[in-house]
Amino acid sequence: MLNLESDFQTGDGPDLEVYVTSQNIADIGSRDRAESPPQRVRIGIMPRARGEQSYLLPTENFGQYNSILIYCRAHMAPFCIKC
Repeated sequence: MLNLESDFQTGDGPDLEVYVTSQNIADIGSRDRAESPPQRVRIGIMPRARGEQSYLLPTENFGQYNSILIYCRAHMAPFCIKC
C-alpha cells in the first residue's frame, strides 16, 4: 500500500495519475518518452493534489518497480517523482 500523508502536496493539474515505474528517472520528463509510455503500471487516479491518500500497489512483479510517478496525462508531463 502506498500511503501519502496529510502533509503531501504536488502541483495542481488536470488528469493526475499515480504510477509505479521501473524507468530510468532521467528519461521520464522527456516528451518523446511520454508519447511512448515507459514501463509503468497505473495504481490510481489522484483525486486531489494535497493531503492523505492511499493506493494499492501491484503484488505481481513488484520488485521490478523502483519509483513512484505522479503524471499529468493531459500535458504528458511528470509532476512528482520519488525513488
